[in-house]
Amino acid sequence: MHEVLRDPQLGGCLPALPDGCSLLVGVDNDPLGHTALNEAIDQAIGHAADRQATLVLALLGHGFKPGDDPNLYFMAWDTLEG
Repeated sequence: MHEVLRDPQLGGCLPALPDGCSLLVGVDNDPLGHTALNEAIDQAIGHAADRQATLVLALLGHGFKPGDDPNLYFMAWDTLEG
């Protein structure tokens, strides 16, 4: 998905973060926690807004639906329900 989004002929997307990063990946020995994810999303929103650009955001991972809440929430490795 990352390669397609960044391909000029297909997705045509530019890096979303001010430092040129366009992909965050958590791995077993270095997982992405909710604080790091929230900060990266906030930076990407601000970076896109400053450039009057459309932000394409894809979150791949696990989610949960607490109780009777109809919304599905993305989970980072350290996310706690509630």
